[in-house]
Amino acid sequence: MSLQTSSEFENLFHDCLNNINPIMKKVWTSDISTEGIKRLIKKPIIDVGQCFGLIKRNKKYSSLENEFEKLGISDDMMLENFTKTYLYLLQDTSFDKTSFDKTLFDKTWKIMNQILDDPNKFYFFVPMYNFDSDYTDITLGEFKIKKITPFHFDKITDINLEKSDDEPFVRTVEKKLKYVLEFSGLGNPTIDPKAMYNSFQNALRITDNGPVIFGNHISYNPDGWQQRFAPGIRDSVILSYDEYFLKEDKISKLKENLKLLKQLDEKSDSIRYLGYSIRRFNYVYQNEVVEDNITDLMISLETLLNFEPYEVRDKTSLRAAVLLESDGNEKLNCRKFIKKCYDIRSEIVHGKKRKAKIMKNNIQLTDAEIQIDLINYVRTAIVKMLHLHFEYGSQSNVLDKIDEYTLDQTSNLL
Repeated sequence: MSLQTSSEFENLFHDCLNNINPIMKKVWTSDISTEGIKRLIKKPIIDVGQCFGLIKRNKKYSSLENEFEKLGISDDMMLENFTKTYLYLLQDTSFDKTSFDKTLFDKTWKIMNQILDDPNKFYFFVPMYNFDSDYTDITLGEFKIKKITPFHFDKITDINLEKSDDEPFVRTVEKKLKYVLEFSGLGNPTIDPKAMYNSFQNALRITDNGPVIFGNHISYNPDGWQQRFAPGIRDSVILSYDEYFLKEDKISKLKENLKLLKQLDEKSDSIRYLGYSIRRFNYVYQNEVVEDNITDLMISLETLLNFEPYEVRDKTSLRAAVLLESDGNEKLNCRKFIKKCYDIRSEIVHGKKRKAKIMKNNIQLTDAEIQIDLINYVRTAIVKMLHLHFEYGSQSNVLDKIDEYTLDQTSNLL
């Protein structure tokens, strides 16, 4: 339950801040335009720790402590945290001296209540490389996609910890960052932030075409000031591709896929084939070698559509055609394509000279073009198999249903 402030506490807080000259320090930070263009600047900010020391030496601070205790807050450190949070937020306003700002006070109080209401909650964000959208914020359950701010960018790049007067080095792929994913979870010995955001990354990848890549997760505190002293984990090499663009018409599909993957996570021990298929599908976004990607995509597809040790090529390609296409000619083309991909995979894994070719409109496809078509097929197959599995209960039942539909297409598949 949220705690309420009092006029006496507000007045005392005002008196403690009144006419204190703020102690400043210079740090590197980012200036981000509305178009997302990032400029590194070294600017003065309030030295939160030093300024708090001045406030604490005010004769009225002990009275402020007593009044704070009357509000029912037993945490001895919370008043210090409250004051430092106020100072941290103050630097985003125009000021000459530390003065009382009612709007800022209310915002600080709201943050404190958030921390008191969920003292065991951990907060994280991850950079979303190669991602863009029309939205500023998108909330999906416990996840929130947000446009990147200087706070996020400085933490990702660690530029705020740079002591030199020389402009810090920031990689091009970091400068292109436009969004982060924020999420939270209750702190316990088994908390796994990576597992939490992996499900969201998987949902994005099976929703639409585009190589969105998540960086390392970074923890933060809602009060804003504390995490400035802890560096983030700098991301290793990130492959730069064309952007994944999340459009409005894909939001409902993304929500649906998130729900499906949550069901999968809850039953992962008994539905291993779907998790394994998604994992092999994800390897495509970690590897620049197209031949390796074709191999992984075929493994992903085969894991979904076959578990017998015989007639693997024929069964997988036929089931793929039936599952993925509705038009007769398109089914035929899909089946031929998957069979040819099997031939290519065989040549790759056995180290043979490449002879298998795939033609489209009388033009031979390059490996990169084959990869694009195969990614789209496998993505669609994963989503459809997720739906079918939760409808029919097992992979065996789903494949039987696909085979039944192959023989009698008057029956229902989806």
